[in-house]
Amino acid sequence: MISWGDENFHTSETHLQEPTQIKIFDQLRNSEVNESTASKWSAETIVNEIALFRELLSEINCKIGKLMLARLLTAHDAMMSYDKPPETCKMVHSEEVKQLYSDLMTLDPPRSQYYKDEYSLVVLKKVNISSSILLFRKTQSI
Repeated sequence: MISWGDENFHTSETHLQEPTQIKIFDQLRNSEVNESTASKWSAETIVNEIALFRELLSEINCKIGKLMLARLLTAHDAMMSYDKPPETCKMVHSEEVKQLYSDLMTLDPPRSQYYKDEYSLVVLKKVNISSSILLFRKTQSI
């Protein structure tokens, strides 16, 4: 049994050895460096995983391979368009992802509704990006 009484807890004081502003600046600087490194690492990892799942699917037609490839391609497109203006956003892999989900609907009928939902999300994202681009171009011409 655990006793949660006040007598079981004690407070400790922390002593700052550096001024707070310097610590905050160092944390921001380190997070910016770490973020760009992490982003680059993540993109490279996703590209490597995409290649591995494409190789797997060239050897065997499996549901998990198709599902993972579709998810990785979607993640890669999202990562490449993150923080970019709408006119430069592209869903490079959308047709391939839609084909993968179509294949999965046939291969795995009990889960076909999930694949239909994911397929619809890909179409919806593509429509949203297209309408954003059109809206951007329209506002630029005014």
